[in-house]
Amino acid sequence: MEARMRDSRKVVYVFACVVALGWLVLETCKHLGTSPLFDARSHTRDLLLQTQLEQGKRAMEQLQAFQKQMPEFKQTMEDRLKQTKAYEFQFVVITRSTHPRNQYNYLVRSVLKLAVAVEQDPHVAMVVMNVGAEDTQSRRISELVPVKQVQEGRVENETMSHRKYLGKQLQDYATALGLCAESFAQYCCIPEDDVIVSSHLLFTLRILLARIRSKHGDMDRWGMLKMYYKEAWMGYATEVWYEPVVVGVGSGTATFLVCFLRTRRRDRVVVRTAFKALCLALPAGALCVLFSYLVGRPNLLQLRKAIPRLHAAVSPAPTAITAGILYPRGTARELREYMLDLLHNGSVLASDIAVGEYMTVRHLATYLAVPNLLDHIGFVSTNLMKVRSHKEHFGVWMP
Repeated sequence: MEARMRDSRKVVYVFACVVALGWLVLETCKHLGTSPLFDARSHTRDLLLQTQLEQGKRAMEQLQAFQKQMPEFKQTMEDRLKQTKAYEFQFVVITRSTHPRNQYNYLVRSVLKLAVAVEQDPHVAMVVMNVGAEDTQSRRISELVPVKQVQEGRVENETMSHRKYLGKQLQDYATALGLCAESFAQYCCIPEDDVIVSSHLLFTLRILLARIRSKHGDMDRWGMLKMYYKEAWMGYATEVWYEPVVVGVGSGTATFLVCFLRTRRRDRVVVRTAFKALCLALPAGALCVLFSYLVGRPNLLQLRKAIPRLHAAVSPAPTAITAGILYPRGTARELREYMLDLLHNGSVLASDIAVGEYMTVRHLATYLAVPNLLDHIGFVSTNLMKVRSHKEHFGVWMP
């Protein structure tokens, strides 16, 4: 009777630990991630816009503080852009002004975070390429970093048809690739003006690029490394089916060992004890898998963001989304020529589709950084016909 009571207490103890752990992970992740599962219950579109307005105002204050602390930053970047010796990374931030989104100061927030991430690294250069009308944001940013104003073919977005918008977008992207192709940078990164980069961006990129180079050798003949993908789409798909299996087997094995080893040696009958431990391990493993689905992979990925070595370069990368992509310089040069040929032949494609088609036609390997190395904060798009869900752009967390 006493032995049965002890076994019952073990069952209660194990399941209580699993439930407590699952609840802790759930509560932690729901405040870090961007999962619509949680945002839909507690946040509204009006709250999102109000929050982004306040963040934009704080960004302007932070811009002034950064300029006082780093008055020579712009000159440093200009010197690096002019140098004729090889360096590692060049960042070209594409921005275009539209009246509805200017009030949120996305560009200021984006450039500030990137400037902080690269300021101490001598192997990085950055420039902002403004493909729209000059506005308050671009003028203020031009005091901090080099800004290239692209005038040719400029049409105001508010009066632009969808076809003209796509053609202008493709031309702008080709121009940004041209800046990279003409530089001495080994890698070219083109982020949009409404993304926030990770503070560990450069360190993580070097880890991922070392892994990619080990597959392709010194030729560096590969396509791209995407730094962003919608986390709401990063579920337990067929390519990551093994993650719940690892969770279940790992938690089940841990439960088995704990239950088996906690049995006092004098009371231990190996076969009977192992059978009891197995009876606890199986439901414990299943329960942990259930919690992994309840919390959601998009949220569990948040816990890996702050640890660079837990990032992975997954191949092939999914198509679409040009929020932030890194290219080898040779690929950037050839992709620019491909886009210009499309425009010359009258083909009008969205830039992300054109990038995906080029990688497919050339049979180039593509990679996706998992978790994301940047977050997309641009709820208000430059394409005024695009309507975004507020659930996708709130509660973002980037270390």
